Amino acid sequence: MNGLFFTHSQKKGLLILLALIFLLSLGRFLWLQRTLSPPANWPSAEETQPVQQSIITSFDINLADSAQWASLPGIGPVLSRRIIKFREAKGGFHAVADLQKVYGLKPEIFDQISDQLFVQKSEGKISLNSSKKRPSPAPFTPKSLAPINLNTADSATLTQLPGIGPVLSQRIIRFRKAKGGFEEVDELKQLYGLKPAVFDKIRPIVFIEKRRNQSTTIDSASERSPKNKPSPISSPIALLDLNKADSAQLEALPGIGPTLAKRILKYRNILGYYVTVEQLQQVYGLSMENYERMRPFLSVTAPPSPKRLDLNSAKTYSLKRIVGKELANVIIQQRQTKGWFDGWAEVAGIKGVDQKVLQLLKGYFMLSD
Repeated sequence: MNGLFFTHSQKKGLLILLALIFLLSLGRFLWLQRTLSPPANWPSAEETQPVQQSIITSFDINLADSAQWASLPGIGPVLSRRIIKFREAKGGFHAVADLQKVYGLKPEIFDQISDQLFVQKSEGKISLNSSKKRPSPAPFTPKSLAPINLNTADSATLTQLPGIGPVLSQRIIRFRKAKGGFEEVDELKQLYGLKPAVFDKIRPIVFIEKRRNQSTTIDSASERSPKNKPSPISSPIALLDLNKADSAQLEALPGIGPTLAKRILKYRNILGYYVTVEQLQQVYGLSMENYERMRPFLSVTAPPSPKRLDLNSAKTYSLKRIVGKELANVIIQQRQTKGWFDGWAEVAGIKGVDQKVLQLLKGYFMLSD
């Protein structure tokens, strides 16, 4: 107990020490508060945020490059490239609102950037993103470009046409190869991605070279009598075999883009081969309108040695991919009831098996003896 006893002087000194420690701690706390806290007249964090919209310069969406697009709020490198590809496929934007058709561009982003965009008009509006004034390009006229033969023009020549970029020029060439050549300029209207407005622009500039047996001038036509004048002969269109076509050939067909071309090939791999052109109607995403547009250019040639399954032992899965689940179950049930199909006449008698279905079954199956 004697060890815990303090004299009056010791107690007084201890109190003074504690008071000094308290004052030092309080002073340090107040000093830190004053040092770390901003003055009252400092602007808030919201006030110091830069207003990006005020520094964004307006530009023509038909002239902007990838870097300009990426500088807009909400538009990154991926969207900027997608916008440029969309612009090339369309042959140019007609209005700022066309941007809303670009995949992945959200409505709120479009609303945010639309005030900075415009489409250059024919009157000669100058792009606002240029620091130097430059004259507006002269409007394109058919006289400024020599006539182009659609059956001999290469990709570089086709890109000189108004509204035709590298994508459309390659598509025209693939379409020409698939058809075996153009017979009329109006056949270009069937080309996937070619807008009517672009076709109207290029219509006066392109032509199809006439055949030798056709009259080429007014003078030569007048020299012939009606009896001796040969009638125009149009060569048949080279049909595209669905069992041999590749992706590029399919993309050249009217109404068929890269996605549908891949689906057609994938469905062919599932089936093994096509038996009829009508089977394309089962391809996911292929509308009846596009099917009717491409149908005249297609044919089906059976493979040299098709691998046919025995209908008397085929599984439900093999039948289902050809005729559908419901009819496949009916055929299996009839086979189990009869025990065996002796001939195709018995198969044709099954409810739901019409001539088209029978053709498909004969294309993929055989009947063992």
